[in-house]
Parts: sequence; structure tokens; C-alpha cells
Amino acid sequence: MKKPRVNVYVILDRSSSMQSCQFATQSGFNEYVEKLKQDKKTDYRLWLTQFNESVEKTYEGVKLDGVELNYQPNGMTALYDAVCGTLKGIEDAKAKSIVVIMTDGEENSSKEFKQADMNALIKKLEAKKNWTFVYLGANQDAIKTAVSFGISAGNAATFNSTTGGMGATFKAMATSTMIFANASPATTSNYFSSAQQDEIQSAK
Repeated sequence: MKKPRVNVYVILDRSSSMQSCQFATQSGFNEYVEKLKQDKKTDYRLWLTQFNESVEKTYEGVKLDGVELNYQPNGMTALYDAVCGTLKGIEDAKAKSIVVIMTDGEENSSKEFKQADMNALIKKLEAKKNWTFVYLGANQDAIKTAVSFGISAGNAATFNSTTGGMGATFKAMATSTMIFANASPATTSNYFSSAQQDEIQSAK
């Protein structure tokens, strides 16, 4: 029996403000991938974009075997360029698709795209009923920020950019991704439970 395919797009801030949690981010992401590998019911394909003032597409549509994050934060924060640059051109993906945006700072260096472009793209993709967007933010009210981008409040969480905070965040991500992947709806507005949101925010 053919496994259902789920596309996972992780758009990860690697600006200089993330240096304090460099190794926690690297290990947390790698543990997230290892957890997804344990889900034998799903054919996951991964896209990983790392961004500062430039955008690097580290992986594009690969299977999870061999995926490993090498993470070296520096520079500024081109959030809009990262999101739009990753997703432009693949809007016609048919598989269930989840986009996870993780950042600890505000946009300050995009050159090609603006917030209006990102909001419009999110709206366009979610209207297809097989795309879900998740927003994880530190040093901000992540739920308020997510809603300003057109992302559901139930798909957002505020995390602490510490070892404990990153660990709790990636642990919750793994659980929620696998639940979502194996659920019948192709999209969700409640990626995190309220308990998960509280746990992520309180983890130090």
C-alpha cells in the first residue's frame, strides 16, 4: 500500500540573534527529523530554508534519510524573502503540505518581497485546502504576529530562544506534525493544542 505523502517546509531564521541557541537549534531540528523517521505510515519530503539577510535552500523535496542541519547564525533577518522565495513556483503541490516558520526577530532586510506579498501567498495556498502554515516566534507575541500574516492562532506559539525552549519547541513540532500527517483533514487551524502552546512558552 502506498504511503500518503506529506511535504514539510521548514523556514529557519539563522540571523545573529539566534547565536545564543545555536547548538540547541541544531540538535532540536535533527531530533525532529529523527522523530519523523519513526512514523512508518507517512512518506515525508523535506524542504529546509535557512535565512539571514540572504536565503539558502539547504534541502528541497528530499526524503528524511541523510538530512542533518549544520547551523551557523549570523547577519540580519530577511523573513519575507525567505518565505516567498521558498514557496514561489511550487504552489501547485498536490500533497498535504505544512510550512513551519521559525524566527526570533522581526523582518529587517528583505529586498525582493514585502509583507503584503507573503500574506497574499499564504492566503492563496491555504485556499487550496492542502496547505497549513505554522509560525513559531521568540522575542514577540507570536500568536499576534501569526494572525497579522494570516496564520491561525492555533498554529502559532511563542518560544524562548534557550536550550530548554528550543527542545520543547521541536518536541511539540514532532508530535503535532505526525498527528497532522495521519489525520484525515488536509489542513488544520489547530496544529498546537493550548497545552502545547503553554508548554512551549514556559520552557526555559
